[in-house]
Amino acid sequence: MQGCNLPDGIFLVALPFKSLGVEYIFDHHDINPGLVLVKHKSRSSLYKALSVLEKPAYLVSDAVWAENQGRLVQL
Repeated sequence: MQGCNLPDGIFLVALPFKSLGVEYIFDHHDINPGLVLVKHKSRSSLYKALSVLEKPAYLVSDAVWAENQGRLVQL
């Protein structure tokens, strides 16, 4: 199964399938907390929520596909 952001919480859809043995690939398009920070120039509640969701999106994934330059993805 493949999920991509937006939204970063899409990994929640994969959780029931992972318990059945389905592998999950997270296709990471944008660094959403960073985009919100640049656009709004503050650490708003939206920034904080996206920051909280970003880490579990990686932890749940069996593999991560990231196209952003300069972004190191480690599992």
